[in-house]
Amino acid sequence: MLLILGSVGGLLVAADQLTKLAVRQSFALGESVPVWGDFFRLTYIHNVAGAFGVWFGHPAVYYIASIIISLIIIHTICRRPDLRSWSTWGLTLVLGGAIGNLIDRVFVGEVVDFLDFEFFDLDLPSFKFLFIHFRGYTMTRWPIFNLADSSIFCGIWVLILSVWLDPPDKSLSTIEGTMPQPIPGPQLNGAGKPDDAVPM
Repeated sequence: MLLILGSVGGLLVAADQLTKLAVRQSFALGESVPVWGDFFRLTYIHNVAGAFGVWFGHPAVYYIASIIISLIIIHTICRRPDLRSWSTWGLTLVLGGAIGNLIDRVFVGEVVDFLDFEFFDLDLPSFKFLFIHFRGYTMTRWPIFNLADSSIFCGIWVLILSVWLDPPDKSLSTIEGTMPQPIPGPQLNGAGKPDDAVPM
């Protein structure tokens, strides 16, 4: 089972790296080529932030987070490699995406992104509420991403759905069913003596 899961994760990483290599060899940094009008474009950029351009601070945060998350997922999968579990496949998808982007950070210095879609526009107005001051946010195109980001995104949704799709854990009931049961003692009669006691 671990071989199957490892093969799937390896294929995800390979597909991610091969597509990024093709883009790096075929495009100049910042070049954008329409594939399906303005809805879908191939746009070669480098991203120092996280998946879909999410920014959490210093770039070192992403190195450390990717390594820690990958180790935790590998440990979890090795302990319970259940191919029938949706959560196992969700973790495999997240792991493949995390390793794919980590390879970019180590060997390129930044993550290679190239999938550019025009899904919808987003315009959130600024507001103040108590001590919260939101400066507003405008998005005219979806953040440029890659296959590793897609794998992470799909894996997270599979993990969320696994809460309802995975069967309940029967390990506890199995353990309880194998525990030795106490031997019933002799029953007492109304006089407080065992029923099978022999009168003197």
